[in-house]
Amino acid sequence: MSVLAMGMAVLFHRRNAFPETVHIQAIASAGTNIIGGAMFILPALYILNIEDVSFLEMAIPIVLGGVLGVFLATVFRRYFCEEMDGVYPFPSGSAAAEVLESDEGSKAHIMLVSGAVALVYDFVLNSLGWWQELLTTTTFHWGQVLADKYKLVFSLDNDAALLGIGYFTGLRYAAIIAAGSFFSWLVCIPVAYYLGGDHTMVVGGETMLLANAPVDAVFSQYVRHIGIGMLAMSGIIGLLSMSGVVVRVVKRAVADLFSKGASSSGMLLRTQQDLPMTQIVFGSLLMTILFAVFFHVMCAESLTQTVIAFVLVMLFALMLSVVGISSIAFTMSRSPA
Repeated sequence: MSVLAMGMAVLFHRRNAFPETVHIQAIASAGTNIIGGAMFILPALYILNIEDVSFLEMAIPIVLGGVLGVFLATVFRRYFCEEMDGVYPFPSGSAAAEVLESDEGSKAHIMLVSGAVALVYDFVLNSLGWWQELLTTTTFHWGQVLADKYKLVFSLDNDAALLGIGYFTGLRYAAIIAAGSFFSWLVCIPVAYYLGGDHTMVVGGETMLLANAPVDAVFSQYVRHIGIGMLAMSGIIGLLSMSGVVVRVVKRAVADLFSKGASSSGMLLRTQQDLPMTQIVFGSLLMTILFAVFFHVMCAESLTQTVIAFVLVMLFALMLSVVGISSIAFTMSRSPA
């Protein structure tokens, strides 16, 4: 969206279109966050084997969660946008900032040319199919021997978007991501075959020993879950490491809530002003209550379940929003929006 906004500004010869392109990029980012809410809800419904869900039953919690997230993010805005300015490094924020700042001139032409090159590259790769997007060692005889005998497989996705992300990520973080992939495919999978070869598993409706199962099936059914567990644990570690920040921000929020010097906010720049803390607290409580009402009407069988749901929404919203906001700040830290 940043590229399209900048490209349209150049195409129509708009001068000083930076504020417009920033707003377009911000609107697009907000839309993808709502889609992210659906992505988190759908797996939960799948795990609970809930199939008869109407559009309203799906849309209402996504909207309520999105609004609640905005209120909670506002509480931490000052910390992440001002106190941590320049601390977080990188990729999508850096990419969006570079695109939006290239409003016109040589930078804009470099962006347009690089976009055209990527377009041709993806057309040749995906439409003409001159080579496979996923390059894997099993294509070769020696690679198939490694997979059959030692359960070792190496693959590389050479999509243009992934190559571009690697450029913005930088060598250090790209190496960390690659190390996780190497650990999964070159360590965890051979260990799974060695320790659990006698275990039975179902692949394509057929029951077989793990020792005879294909490498991709072992990865999807076992090793992938190790990575998910690592993500969950990193979230817990991140929450614990930010406990001091949470306490400090909550203290500041409480002080602002009961402060009578709200008129001093008029002396701040517009970009430094937040919603009044009373509105944030009232809005957060209102969204949580609406969540409880929704759960009571649609799902709960008793008032006790509704009360438990109300408490859980409050606790998880407070705890997980910190990790989520930190992740967003980490990847969007240089976005001019």
